Amino acid sequence: MNKTVWDFFLYFRNEETLKRYLENRYERLGVKEIHKAVYEATPKIIFNIIHAEHYFRAGECADVLIKPVLLYYGMINLSKALINSIDATYPTTTSVLKHGLSTRKLKKNDYKFVEDEVKVQSGGLFVSFHQCLTGESLPPQMRLRMGELLSRLPECTPAFDLCCDSPPHCTRIVENGENEWLISRKLLQSSGLTRDEFLCFLNGSIAHFEQNSAFTYMSSTDPEGYLHIRCKEDCWERSKLVRTDRSRVHWLCLPVHGINIPELSTYFVIMFTLSMLCRYETERWGELILTYATADLYIINDFMASASRNFPNLILHCLFNDDRALSNLTI
Repeated sequence: MNKTVWDFFLYFRNEETLKRYLENRYERLGVKEIHKAVYEATPKIIFNIIHAEHYFRAGECADVLIKPVLLYYGMINLSKALINSIDATYPTTTSVLKHGLSTRKLKKNDYKFVEDEVKVQSGGLFVSFHQCLTGESLPPQMRLRMGELLSRLPECTPAFDLCCDSPPHCTRIVENGENEWLISRKLLQSSGLTRDEFLCFLNGSIAHFEQNSAFTYMSSTDPEGYLHIRCKEDCWERSKLVRTDRSRVHWLCLPVHGINIPELSTYFVIMFTLSMLCRYETERWGELILTYATADLYIINDFMASASRNFPNLILHCLFNDDRALSNLTI
């Protein structure tokens, strides 16, 4: 019988195993006063994970009208657990507990979820979470549109493409032999780059690469509709542009405004937006969910199903920092 993601999280809900884990993790990170840090972080992580599991399990059973709120609070708790696995002192002030994102207060009468957007704030939970994942900050006041985020989630791409007539920002990488791959030319067109510029773009997605050596074109003539690319071993796994879905299929995803936004950050932003709709824009939310007037409902349902499966799995992957946590998982 396959284990569920929450069975793996039991490792982090046990005081003895969690303390051993934190001692090793903090030592690698160069944390001072490790025993004090472990003592402070242990109860925070345990109870955040317990709360997260209850929120996610409740969200699985909840009606779509309230599901976003439950899933978002589950994400909040898992995000805090991940942050505390790196920084035992979090939160140091109440200001870092703000959402870190803001939405438009008034929605249009012809509101469409895929056209909605949020702004990144200068501080708050999302900002801390994103820094924890990448070591970098997003520009304050940066605007993120739901459509451009949804189109970059591999498991949501099929539903988004089915309902929205927009250029692809994420495409499946087709294996074509050992270390040979095919990439749809449509992604090249969406990027606005030439064929040669696109190759440089791919090479630049790998840290410490040798100039033009990670990825090369197989020939000057590609198969119809595709770019035929050869790569050195494991280059796809090391690229910031590549994501892997639950079926171990590789996808190549374009950055948002030149910035690579991890899947976890993407799920967080979209679910935040849905939860704000659900809580504070009940009329718009009701119209969107109950009137079946737009394709948004199909996309939203697909996204929430994907988020409830993938967000805990990806957090677990970050905690273990390898693929052990992702083998044979079901939820």
